[in-house]
Amino acid sequence: MHNKFIKWHLYAGLICFPYFIIFGVSSLNFNHRFSFMQPLSKAIHWQKQINTPPYQDDEQFAGAIRDSLQLMGWTPSWEIKKDSAGFQFMITHPGKDYLINVFNNERVVRVEETHKEFWNIFNSLHGFNEKIPGSTAFLNSWGIYSNVAVFVMLFSIISGVYIFLKNKKERKTGFIILLDCLGFSLLLMLLAWL
Repeated sequence: MHNKFIKWHLYAGLICFPYFIIFGVSSLNFNHRFSFMQPLSKAIHWQKQINTPPYQDDEQFAGAIRDSLQLMGWTPSWEIKKDSAGFQFMITHPGKDYLINVFNNERVVRVEETHKEFWNIFNSLHGFNEKIPGSTAFLNSWGIYSNVAVFVMLFSIISGVYIFLKNKKERKTGFIILLDCLGFSLLLMLLAWL
């Protein structure tokens, strides 16, 4: 049983490895804003004639237009703007952003489409674990994987503690490494505080 636990622990680490790399690098970017990860503005402008759906509320209207344009993505409520000229909102997903303009008394919708670069897509996977509205099942596989990775990580932690406690030969070395890491972390916090 002990040998099986060691195997499962190693496989769990391999399953979680890509998730931890993406999560770690994107976390660094959130704190330090690396210049190579900043979005580049390469916008494409296009327009399309659609039957404007009946207006209910802002978010439902934006979602109905997104579906009419056969696009996918979220329509953040804080990006919705309404004035006397018309209605503007954003559609966003890990690969692209769309700025949509719907003008009063016009059936033509104007779209500014911005493609994201590799590092922007990489960065947007950080907390992405929900279904993208209007997308296919394949595009939602990252959300499924990230949820599975969290449960596998919990198993890996529990199995790691079990392996550590069962292995008397390596227990002393493990405690030394654990105390060294804890001490180093406390020194870094103390340095930041001072």
